[in-house]
Amino acid sequence: MDLIAFENKYKFLYDITLGGFPVYTCLREGLNAVLSDNLSEQEPVKDNGRYYLRRLIEGFFKIKKFKNKKSLIFTSSMYRRDEGQNYSAEFLAEKYPDSVVFEWPTKNNYYDKSYFRADKKNIYCPFDWYVVKYKFYFLLHKKEINAKRNEISEKVKALFDGCNFCSEEEKNAVDYVINVLPESYTEIYFSQKLFAKLFKKYKNVENVIDFWGSARENISPAIKTKHKLIELQHGIITSVHPGYVYPDFVKSEGEFFGRTILVYGEGTKKILCEKSIFKSENVEVVGNPRIATYKKKHLMSADKRDLILFASQPYENDGISKDYYSSVIEYLKPIKECIAGTDYKFAIKLHPREPEYAISVYKKALGDDTVIYGNTSGLYELFNRTFIHITVSSTTLYEAALFDCITLNVKYGNIAPVDLYGFEVDMIDDKSKVTEKLNKYTDKKEYSNYLEYLKENTIFYM
Repeated sequence: MDLIAFENKYKFLYDITLGGFPVYTCLREGLNAVLSDNLSEQEPVKDNGRYYLRRLIEGFFKIKKFKNKKSLIFTSSMYRRDEGQNYSAEFLAEKYPDSVVFEWPTKNNYYDKSYFRADKKNIYCPFDWYVVKYKFYFLLHKKEINAKRNEISEKVKALFDGCNFCSEEEKNAVDYVINVLPESYTEIYFSQKLFAKLFKKYKNVENVIDFWGSARENISPAIKTKHKLIELQHGIITSVHPGYVYPDFVKSEGEFFGRTILVYGEGTKKILCEKSIFKSENVEVVGNPRIATYKKKHLMSADKRDLILFASQPYENDGISKDYYSSVIEYLKPIKECIAGTDYKFAIKLHPREPEYAISVYKKALGDDTVIYGNTSGLYELFNRTFIHITVSSTTLYEAALFDCITLNVKYGNIAPVDLYGFEVDMIDDKSKVTEKLNKYTDKKEYSNYLEYLKENTIFYM
């Protein structure tokens, strides 16, 4: 049973809402992993970091200062990745005038400190104050919170009373929903309650804009002005993406399903309008603002492309995969061996959400001499040095193409690359063929032809 089939059987899950937000949608990625028997048993792994008192204090006063703003932008500071700047957030601030960018703390020292040296620091408001308030609230109201969790738990269990399961995987999926949905519901319930208090003096809000900032579930429903909910694409949107592709019975009206989505390319718009329930007028193609701004601000030189670069993913760290590292390392070993003694260097780039502990995982398997760039390293700076980029299933394929670098996919899971990217891409699906694939693109004509193919399709499908 796949995710859509599960939802068509249990349609009532979409009726569990808070402020119009269907709480069940928070579970779709994890539930999809359960149905494919690929859910990790470990908790998501996070780096330790620190809170900056100055960010907390500035945020406290800025929340009051910006109360008359018309557009509220919510973004994670983990996307402040280029020379300390968050170009996507600044694009949104220009597109929607009279705006403020609320930036969540990540407890990643590099990203959080970047706030202090942002070129447009005056438009940012650190959101550390809310995090502190949230933690104190949950400490002081444990009885009330537990009561709400237990109340919702009983209601969710009752919804499944008398249901007949066709398979063990379906039963496991129902158990997952029963165990996880009450926790999500409770957290969102009290989050909305706190945000309603925090923004009660914001009377002029016309736009609430989400860029990986949890505005669509926690914040927008709590703001009582009549406003539009807008979201900027922040990764690949595929024809099976659990965050965007919903079953046909879901209504497209309402704030959440009727939200405006700003996407990178026409191919993504086609997915949202034809494979999902979004209306054409609610999906706007804006290109990739981060890449566009970066290329304008930073002169790029491609004199020496000496890296064979693997862009890692945080699947196991996010708790939605059991075997990511062991699977991809089986391909990385022969890649590293193949280029030993050549002019190329093998390197790994960690994902911004991938904890630094992954370094030890890679080095243990590949050797201490493996070059690894941490989760705050500049991706575009590295692409400027990369000859061949290796990935599993990442937006980095599109980004690499726009920096004149080809990508080879390595096989992981059962999803075909064409379903991820929208078009066929060259893939290493057998570790014995690594040398053959890498040698193929030492031919300048082969490399050039494939790069042009990737660039042409990237513009459409990105």
